[in-house]
Amino acid sequence: MMKNLILPLVISTVCSFSSMFAVSAHAADDDAPPKFQVELVVFESLALKGWTEEYWPDNLDIMDLSDDQLSAAPRVAPEYLMLNDEVAKMTPRIGYHVLFHQAWIVDALPEDQSKPMLVSVLPEDDNDSRLEGTLRFYKSRYPHVVLNLELEHKIPYRIRDDFAKNENLPEDQLPEYWRFQLRESRKIKSHQIHYIDHPVFGALVEIKYLPNYKEGEMLAPEPPPSSEQDGQSAETP
Repeated sequence: MMKNLILPLVISTVCSFSSMFAVSAHAADDDAPPKFQVELVVFESLALKGWTEEYWPDNLDIMDLSDDQLSAAPRVAPEYLMLNDEVAKMTPRIGYHVLFHQAWIVDALPEDQSKPMLVSVLPEDDNDSRLEGTLRFYKSRYPHVVLNLELEHKIPYRIRDDFAKNENLPEDQLPEYWRFQLRESRKIKSHQIHYIDHPVFGALVEIKYLPNYKEGEMLAPEPPPSSEQDGQSAETP
């Protein structure tokens, strides 16, 4: 008789614990921040008129890119990038050079908890541009992106004289390279390409909400240690 009473009790207890665990796991999932794919393309204009149409200050702040302040958000594999078609159209023939194209899987955190992702492309020779900066994504009522980018480029020889006049400097006092900054904070919608303009270089940004994202999906392999800070090549696979 006792045995017949104990067995249903054990089964009931196990079921109760299973139900509690399922509810707890579900609650934990509900508490997790939403996931977004956040994608960035940075390009420079090959037209030189942007150099001389505005005055460009030479006392720009040095950006702090300390590792402990940067996000470790995983990178998205090339086959899942949303802006591949746009990048394919941005050729030197129509006046653009793509410097950077990368996407990350990012938690939609409040502004005060979000960290920026590193954007970095180092030049391979003296005529290549150096790109450094960050992209930060956060969500308050709406998703937002904050761009802080710096482009350093060798002053083109054929406009050095005009550029010196534009900067009110003797040509022989011009440095070999000049720095430009692009800073923008913008509310952004999912599945909408946002164009961030600048006379010398610019950016495309697109985000996508990932409601069914499973941990580890869509990710690119980790880069080798020697290239961790190099960003992604201008050529999109």
